[in-house]
Amino acid sequence: YGIRTDRYKLIHWFGPGADGDPDIDFWELYDLRKDPCEVHNVYEERGYLPIRRELVRLLAEKRGELGIR
Repeated sequence: YGIRTDRYKLIHWFGPGADGDPDIDFWELYDLRKDPCEVHNVYEERGYLPIRRELVRLLAEKRGELGIR
């Protein structure tokens, strides 16, 4: 699941691993203005922490509106 604004895209990949692989729990954040091809994941970059927090909040809010846990 994820959320997108005009400038940013936040995606959360999750689920059981296949064939004994570990479970999936991975986040991606893209700055679509600087990286329109979504090549450079900036989720862990300190400069994007305020953006990440806001998008996580918006995503949780939207999931709540839709009744998705």
